[in-house]
Amino acid sequence: MRMKKDLLAAALTLLSASLCFGDLPGYMAIRDATQFRRGLVVVVGCDDAQWLHEFSEQANSVVQALHTDISVVQQMRNYLSDRGAYGRISVKHWRSSDLLPYHDNLINLVVAENSEGINDEIVRVLAPNGKLYHKQGAGWTVLEKPRPSNIDDWTHYTYDASGNPVSSDSVAGAPHSLQWITSPRYTRSHDYMASVTGCVSAGGRLFYIVDLGSHASIHYDSRWKLYAVDAFNGMPLWEKDILEWEDRYTKFLSTPRNLARSLVAHDSRVFTMLSIHGPVVALDAEDGTPLVTYEGTHDAEEIVYHNDVLLIVTRDRSDEGKQEYLKAFDATTGNRLWQNSSQKHIQDLSVAAKGDYVVYNDHKTFRCVDLGDGEEYWSKSLGKGNNASVLIHGDVVLFCNQGDGTQGRAKTAF
Repeated sequence: MRMKKDLLAAALTLLSASLCFGDLPGYMAIRDATQFRRGLVVVVGCDDAQWLHEFSEQANSVVQALHTDISVVQQMRNYLSDRGAYGRISVKHWRSSDLLPYHDNLINLVVAENSEGINDEIVRVLAPNGKLYHKQGAGWTVLEKPRPSNIDDWTHYTYDASGNPVSSDSVAGAPHSLQWITSPRYTRSHDYMASVTGCVSAGGRLFYIVDLGSHASIHYDSRWKLYAVDAFNGMPLWEKDILEWEDRYTKFLSTPRNLARSLVAHDSRVFTMLSIHGPVVALDAEDGTPLVTYEGTHDAEEIVYHNDVLLIVTRDRSDEGKQEYLKAFDATTGNRLWQNSSQKHIQDLSVAAKGDYVVYNDHKTFRCVDLGDGEEYWSKSLGKGNNASVLIHGDVVLFCNQGDGTQGRAKTAF
């Protein structure tokens, strides 16, 4: 048992020690010590309703206090209700002092004056990268639960830039319980446009594009938004209005295949359009602040991110024949690195990247070009156009050519 407790204690990474702020430090002190911004907070053993109220107001978070004395719980509930604060702040009767009443990997911050005897429970309920702020002696200590190495992000519609929809996550499996529920509770229609057109995750956050128009009837106007929530507990982080998106009357099975490729996530950034006609923008993943606008990306059709290079398929509607381009940008600065024009049409879901290589299906010609400068390594005439998706596995490019299996190595022409 001692070894188990030592291992659980070792799972928490020490960030800071001996931070002396008194019995209950204020929000600013906790924020500065833990770098906590918003999320789901649990305060263990708190009996100060005023402190709880002030903390929640400043933290812009959902806060729950736990206490073993039912009379204290009721007094705190009355105090918060009288001030119209109960709901976002709540107080729960803690019946078992050695078990925390929460699901695994759920809480972003635990504040405890005394965590003795429940450290293993705190490890269990903390989300990866969640913090414990607890008192030790005369000071306060911050501990962080590290993110496990065996969980994975899903940054593109088909996993990552390679287009190979197979994750390296070894924790995910068949669902056996609910972790959290968030909006929308109902979709708008089963016959027309899907209410959610893209969903990706990175850095402990989940991003999705959703139509929040009335589910009473598809004839009511759409309200498209980009939502960011905490991936471990569903807490809303930020949202952005999308001015215009795909027509809501689009038949369900006629939704453009590449629409889901209009949203890509990275640890610190999100790439998308805030209108169906673009341009492509980079947003701060933490708060949605616009960071970069990529010039010349109006009417973007697909986005792929790889090694700090943003690959964007655009359609120039001003040119005769609606010329299409594959454009590459420095994802950080927004500078364009190169662009290649299409013979006619870059096939949907055909752009993929791995290592120093980018592959795509240019209507009747399959091409492999350099990620850095767009110079062509090789090309393969397909004879006929095809609309099959493309993926890279190892150093092999896989796609289906008019029903016949075809494969070729990324450094060698077929």
